Amino acid sequence: MLLPLELSTTSPLAYLLLAISIFTTTFTTRTSILKWLRVFLAIPTSILAWRLAFPPSLPDWLLPPAGYIQVFQHGSYVLSRVWDVCLVGFWEGSEDTPRLIKLKGKADGANDKTVFVTLPLPTTLAGRLAYTVDNLSSSRGSSFFANCSWDWAPGSVREYRVSSRLEYVIDRTKFVLQIVVIMDICEYFLHPLQWNLMISNPVSSLPILEQVWVTLLIGTFIYAAVGVPYVIWGLVWVGICGLPPTSCPPVFTGKNPFRSRSLAEFWSLNWHNMLRRMLDRASIPIVRMVQRLFGHRLSKLTLDFLRCFIIFSASELLHIGIAYAVSFTPRSNRSIIEPGTFKFLMSQPIGLLFELTVVNPATEGLPGRWKMLVRRAYLWGWIIWTGRWFADGYAFLEMFATRNFPYGPVWLLLYISTALNRFL
Repeated sequence: MLLPLELSTTSPLAYLLLAISIFTTTFTTRTSILKWLRVFLAIPTSILAWRLAFPPSLPDWLLPPAGYIQVFQHGSYVLSRVWDVCLVGFWEGSEDTPRLIKLKGKADGANDKTVFVTLPLPTTLAGRLAYTVDNLSSSRGSSFFANCSWDWAPGSVREYRVSSRLEYVIDRTKFVLQIVVIMDICEYFLHPLQWNLMISNPVSSLPILEQVWVTLLIGTFIYAAVGVPYVIWGLVWVGICGLPPTSCPPVFTGKNPFRSRSLAEFWSLNWHNMLRRMLDRASIPIVRMVQRLFGHRLSKLTLDFLRCFIIFSASELLHIGIAYAVSFTPRSNRSIIEPGTFKFLMSQPIGLLFELTVVNPATEGLPGRWKMLVRRAYLWGWIIWTGRWFADGYAFLEMFATRNFPYGPVWLLLYISTALNRFL
């Protein structure tokens, strides 16, 4: 999105300092000095990123809450990359430097196995600048270079392919029209609702069927909303600027979260797909420190649960930032830590542990169809039940007090219907 004029200095400086830090990772000599340089650059970059995420004021034309959240996302992205490049990179060393991988083709005798080759770090000034821009702009592992991706990208991003640019533009245009209609329908039902904001659970205190209905509406709205910026920028970069379609894969590549077969797949391969790098890097230092302190005394299950707990804690911090950004809204009661959002996110490690240790072993002996049915029943029972708490936080922040699509398709149909009734 276009940032307000008030942030026209803060934003370029923050991204420039981050770009300098990424640029230094392309050098394989004097790595110790460059690591300390990145730590030094982390200080002013973080200050600027914080000011970008939480500016002292925002213009009136920036519609809350969606506009405020978009501004916050710029600052939070820079902060997460500072942690990734400057701090985690300091602990992990030069061997942790991301590399581009390029599609080579299919393996001999294997129809479904794709082969990638790792590209060396650039050695020329032009190559280093291209590496820096590509790394800086990649949040999910895709690359501006044709048939390339970053080595940390999930398999669904690496192997995303379309036959032509025209096919990509048509597919993404149809998708953006669909999600606009979906969001407008959800807002049509959610906007008129009056929440009891004197309590912290305005949704989960409703009758059970209303709880499920509102939770499904909010979940569907969020699913559609997170894809909007990816689709719009994808159409700009691919349809107008001529970049390869592989540079802008859909936000949910492979399959959408509603088709997940397990809770682990829902989070790791689908919903957290867009935040995988940030969340993985958040867990690395703590997990490594615990491993050094306790050695082999901790089981793999314990370490996996610890990593899962840290990842959802980082996600909670991100949502705290969103709540703080929304507190610019005049209607907001300026609550930062929403109990509902906290309960939803921090209960997910428990749900994942229960699925791994109870649900999966108990269903292993069932026929394939029944096994999948039981596991999906657990998935959606858990997501809807805990999702009521997330809906509490969404309602408590009055996220639908202002419509994101005041002149959407549903509004247009109602306007035409009203005009026809008056005419007839």
